[in-house]
Amino acid sequence: TRRRKKVVIRDPEEESTTIKPAKTKSKDKGKGIMVEEPKPKKKKQHVEMDEEYARKLHEELNKDTKEQLDEEENRAIQSINKTPAQKEEVE
Repeated sequence: TRRRKKVVIRDPEEESTTIKPAKTKSKDKGKGIMVEEPKPKKKKQHVEMDEEYARKLHEELNKDTKEQLDEEENRAIQSINKTPAQKEEVE
């Protein structure tokens, strides 16, 4: 017995199945060596400039406080040197 070969004509719209290729997973499992970008370090001159600036600020602050203390001392000395009669005149 011989098999008969049939020609089947199909409508492409009815049987159109879109074949999507499966997404392949990358085989990289992240076991590589991690490389960090080097951080820019402060240069020696920059650090020295920062220290010098800090010293100047401290000197200015100390100068201001010294001036205030000197003024208070001068006022105290002047009030001590005044006689009781002069103190009454000022008040």
